[in-house]
Amino acid sequence: MLGGERGNFGYQLGLRIEHTDRNIDLVGESTDFELKRWDYYPTVHFSYNLPADQEIMASFTRRLQRLRGWDLEPFYSWSDAYNVRIGNPNLIPEYIESYEVSYQKRFTKNVISVDVYYRVTNNKIERLRSIYDDSDNIFLTTFANVGESFSLGTEIMVGFDPARWWHFDLMGNIYDYRQEGELNGRNYSAESFNWNARLNNNFKLARFTRLQFTGMYNSPTVTAQGTSEGFFVTSLSLKQDFFKNAFSLTLAVRDVFGTMGHRSTVQDTDFYTYREWNPSTPIFTLTASFRLNNFRDRRRGSNGDSDPMDDMGGEEVGF
Repeated sequence: MLGGERGNFGYQLGLRIEHTDRNIDLVGESTDFELKRWDYYPTVHFSYNLPADQEIMASFTRRLQRLRGWDLEPFYSWSDAYNVRIGNPNLIPEYIESYEVSYQKRFTKNVISVDVYYRVTNNKIERLRSIYDDSDNIFLTTFANVGESFSLGTEIMVGFDPARWWHFDLMGNIYDYRQEGELNGRNYSAESFNWNARLNNNFKLARFTRLQFTGMYNSPTVTAQGTSEGFFVTSLSLKQDFFKNAFSLTLAVRDVFGTMGHRSTVQDTDFYTYREWNPSTPIFTLTASFRLNNFRDRRRGSNGDSDPMDDMGGEEVGF
């Protein structure tokens, strides 16, 4: 990584080079699946400071979405009497190229930022369903690299402190999504206008007691073979520290209002399916943690101040 500043102008230039040597050998069979390749991941970032705590930035990055092991395993796995899945050992990773221009304005402890971005995903991995072995009601799910996807949008983030004991972050993302692909003579192109929003509320109830409430909404979107409906989910976490932050208890509630249900459709030339997933929620978890050495506090200063909601146990939800 190479970086520097000259007046109000700053820059960072970087390059990561990676070699992949992957071989999947099936015991007892003569077939193996080999992947050898070099990949390059450049990073270019420019910034310029404006008066009144304002900053504009422009960047380009290329990154890798690594594969999960079970996506590659060429073995049949039954989830129930009507659904079976198999991995694809020929999968190659997704490569994401991101172009971004952003503006940021700070107001003492508050901040607002606006990003405009264009992202291209190559070797797009899609979950594909088909009829299993000419059956009437059994479906096979697998994974395949199907073309490319393109996202053009705007992301807005506002961080605000209404009171000394309350901080919230509001984030919104609006983008046009398009994917183009063809596999085995079938077209998997689709397009939709998507948006999502997230609100994090952080409350410092006492010196060692903190509360976090999070809400997130994802809009409906398209997939390679159908649609995925929107969903809304909330979570709540209460953290209590003891013995100068050496020991803590965190009580977390996932899907507080039971709204995390999800619905999707899959359609092909010879079938149509509608799936509805309604988990048993809310889900309660209690976590205890003990720190032998509080290195984080030492790094941040002698007073031990840190982000009010560190280690609150929040998590992303996806389908």
